Amino acid sequence: MYFADPRHGYIYTTGRCSTCLLTTSDGGRTWQPTPLPAVAQLVSSDDTTAGGRRATIYALASRGAPTQPLLYRTIPGAARWTRLELPTTSSDILLAAQGRSVAVLATVRLRPGRLWVSVDGGQSWTGRPLPCRSDGSSAAALSIALGHSSAMLIDCFDNLQSQQAQSTRHHIYGSEDGGRHWTRLGDPPQTGDPALLADNGAGHAFLASESGGGDLLADTLDGGRHWHKSITTNTAGFFGWSGLRFVSPTTGFIFGPTHYATEHLYRTLDGGKSWNKLPLPRPHKRPTN
Repeated sequence: MYFADPRHGYIYTTGRCSTCLLTTSDGGRTWQPTPLPAVAQLVSSDDTTAGGRRATIYALASRGAPTQPLLYRTIPGAARWTRLELPTTSSDILLAAQGRSVAVLATVRLRPGRLWVSVDGGQSWTGRPLPCRSDGSSAAALSIALGHSSAMLIDCFDNLQSQQAQSTRHHIYGSEDGGRHWTRLGDPPQTGDPALLADNGAGHAFLASESGGGDLLADTLDGGRHWHKSITTNTAGFFGWSGLRFVSPTTGFIFGPTHYATEHLYRTLDGGKSWNKLPLPRPHKRPTN
């Protein structure tokens, strides 16, 4: 589920379906089917270049066998989705967007991967260099900073799978010019597979990972120089994260675990310095006679 604002939201699935997306324009009171194929990722981007604030929604979908990746764009409340050309046919891609900038990362195990950036809302694409090739790792997670369309982060992951990903390493690189040049930042403390990466636009970044030794959210509050453990959900691990997102530089959310354990919704109101659990709604049991 993804809400672009209090009224406009989306429920999507990667399952086998002819209508894989539901939309609401009244805050979830009613939902309408949208004939998009299986949707793997959905992100919104605030564009303030034309004055005011206007969100654009991008949906990364796929269909067919072998899988064909598809990219669609719309604005909240619109019934029509515009198909955009992708710069790659790879089925393993990640999407990030902010302002008029859209980034597509093709991930390849044990290889650096490839990165393309659009500065015109997905109309045209330019290849960008990846820093991962210099340290023998693979690009595995991508983010664009909230409110800063040229500020990007890449997680270069060594993908060593010994002992349930408990011996892996992450190397974070940052770019201030839309991926043209990269700077090595501090290494986060965790091992495990990368799950989510986010930047609140105020020098605070967050990496969520999963491993057999535990699932961890790590943070940096000084522009990537130092990283610290923030949230550990379980000692068993591989229980999943979802929804790492900042709606302002101070307010952010993350959900986890997502399966096999009691779920928790966390919220920060101070830019990630502290996280608190929020109560989740529970279905009411029907009284028995």
